[in-house]
Amino acid sequence: MILSSGNKFRCYPTEDQKRVLSQWMGCQRLIYNAKVEEDRYFRTVSRKALAFVGLRPPVDQQYAQFKSKELTPYLYEVPSQILRNGATRFMQAYSCTSEAWPFGLHLRRSADITHLWAWNRLR
Repeated sequence: MILSSGNKFRCYPTEDQKRVLSQWMGCQRLIYNAKVEEDRYFRTVSRKALAFVGLRPPVDQQYAQFKSKELTPYLYEVPSQILRNGATRFMQAYSCTSEAWPFGLHLRRSADITHLWAWNRLR
């Protein structure tokens, strides 16, 4: 059994740090919402086409398809650990849903994510 531990603490960032943290939280939310939209699309395709052939839609933690130099250049300014956390949060939420839950996952608003997972690698 793997045990995870962490510390929860409140910090008082400067104005520049607030701007950076806000950008990071927004990018993490963008990845999460993009994965939810991707899942909705694949579920629609699955109901209409894949079910006839017996295939299931893919569910993974990949987020590289959402990074684009033309469409989302700001994602290149954010550490990959932060973006990966958005995909990880999607997989955690996805694993808690079941086929019996008809509504699936919901999109996150700006007030839904007010914290980040951080490691000492984010310096």
